[in-house]
Amino acid sequence: MLKSYFFVYFVSEIKEINIKIYIAMTKYAGVCAIVFGTLVLVLSYLLDWVDYNWVQGLALVCIIGGLIAHIILSKKAAE
Repeated sequence: MLKSYFFVYFVSEIKEINIKIYIAMTKYAGVCAIVFGTLVLVLSYLLDWVDYNWVQGLALVCIIGGLIAHIILSKKAAE
């Protein structure tokens, strides 16, 4: 009985820690998307892919999506 209680307590502690880590990391998801979009733009310039619209569109979607995600997740984290 005591062993099973300890196991349940230990698993619940791990779940709480994982949830805290997940919440802390989601704050930076928008920033990561912005950085990824910027890297796509820089690499497309360096590799001379500026004539391909899908590359530029991917970067645009990542940057705008990252901005929106950062604003929304920052407001949720502040609550």
